[in-house]
Amino acid sequence: MTLSQFFTKLKNILTAPLPVGGLEISATSLKFLLVKNQTILQASLRLPAGIIVHGEVKDQKSLVLALKNLHIQISPIGKPLTVILNIPSSIPFTQSFSVPLIEPEHLEESIKLNLQMISPNKIEDSYYDWQEIKTNKDLGHIELLGAFSNAKAVDALTSCAQEANF
Repeated sequence: MTLSQFFTKLKNILTAPLPVGGLEISATSLKFLLVKNQTILQASLRLPAGIIVHGEVKDQKSLVLALKNLHIQISPIGKPLTVILNIPSSIPFTQSFSVPLIEPEHLEESIKLNLQMISPNKIEDSYYDWQEIKTNKDLGHIELLGAFSNAKAVDALTSCAQEANF
């Protein structure tokens, strides 16, 4: 075994990739996708009307049952699946905004105040973050993008997925 092969084998042992699938939950369906060792694993399931309405879980028991049925299509229910959860598009809200170019120690406070002003919900009831779009030194401001999601809606979906062993 060459030194290069040894280090490649060692790297593969130390950084063994954990398979992570994608789980999309919408008002009408559940979809799962996993790419592992150049193999694509897909599963999907239609949801009856009324389980999720405008991003809000209305029937938690039915959603958990549907998620468990989807899980069984992929692997035994006892085997947990690690996923990235894609939530319904009606939950997140995004808004661009700008703040003046100010001293770095005051910038975070300025951004937080602006986020509180544009949030569609009480800020304490939201998951939120921001990202810089661009700095315009000529106009003296920074353009930002704020993103907000209702924490209760996200937590309900996450709870259902966890109960179904995702």
